[in-house]
Amino acid sequence: PWAIVTWLVGGTADVVPIRAADAGAIGAALAQVHQVAPPEAPHNVEQSIPMAARDAKVRERIGRLAASGGPDGWRLDARAAEEIWERALAAPEPGREEFVWSHADLHGSNVLSVDGAFGGILDWGSMAACDPAVDLGFVYSLTSREGVEAALAAYAEATGRTGEDFEARVRGIGLAKCLNIALTVRPVAEAMGWRGLAALGVASR
Repeated sequence: PWAIVTWLVGGTADVVPIRAADAGAIGAALAQVHQVAPPEAPHNVEQSIPMAARDAKVRERIGRLAASGGPDGWRLDARAAEEIWERALAAPEPGREEFVWSHADLHGSNVLSVDGAFGGILDWGSMAACDPAVDLGFVYSLTSREGVEAALAAYAEATGRTGEDFEARVRGIGLAKCLNIALTVRPVAEAMGWRGLAALGVASR
């Protein structure tokens, strides 16, 4: 399928990450998207799942990246990554009634960056009912740690969704997604994944 649409100015956040000073706009945008999803909303087989369903892949990817490292001298702190993951697994899961409409594929290739300012969200083909933490976890691939904090603050102000357990799930999803992205063969995406791991505090160079 294809469509003719109005030209959108800018590039994508995998190439030009969103500046921390502008990242609050991501949280505000997601607050608008995250309305309660009805029972008939689509189920995404990769994202509408409990944290425990991600466990085997996350642990395997931690091991692979800790052993191999990344481009430009990136190294993964496996212990720090495992601590984030264990906390995410321990956090209570939301009930299905708490699931919201979610983009569900919010990596940098699907976010518009206008010279580092948030310009919008692209490619809604994976939209589904998910834990609100799913989209917010992807934000680690879009901006710095300070940017993630700004996005979470704006989101919390608009929705009231916050707290230690919620943020543990956000970090867990962020870890799962950035590990996966860092293992891709496309250099731009690989670099994005490692930046996200650095924003989580589990990678350095």
